[in-house]
Amino acid sequence: MIQQLTIDTIDIIERKTAMLENTISNFTMGINSNNDMIDALFFILEQTAFFGNVVLNFPEITRKILKSQNIWKEIIIWSFNFASKMQYLVDESIITEISLAIEELNNTKQKSELTNYRENNYLPKKKTFKKGMTKQKRGPKLIKYDL
Repeated sequence: MIQQLTIDTIDIIERKTAMLENTISNFTMGINSNNDMIDALFFILEQTAFFGNVVLNFPEITRKILKSQNIWKEIIIWSFNFASKMQYLVDESIITEISLAIEELNNTKQKSELTNYRENNYLPKKKTFKKGMTKQKRGPKLIKYDL
């Protein structure tokens, strides 16, 4: 399922990148090409943010999928870098998510104070308390309704 999701995402990014390059090369067309360029730009940013979320939720699976196809990894890394350069068009949380996804895919140590909040080791561990053994007194015991 994640492999199919990866294939679809990469296909959309490739098509919209080609469309974006085509509209930039034929920029003299006017307003219609401008709308196509904006549409392609936001499709790329949307798919990149979505795939960044997938990478953060399933890092091992996406690493395995992208390891088998180097071209896919190059396209995804390009789209992550492209989205990072377009930081004025997206929210700060998306930029953080994309930078975390880049670190996950490159399998690098944390360069910054950012952490993948979806990893289990980030969650605080619960302290375990042992109940102390109490000695029970010998002899008859009074119950509340006996009083």
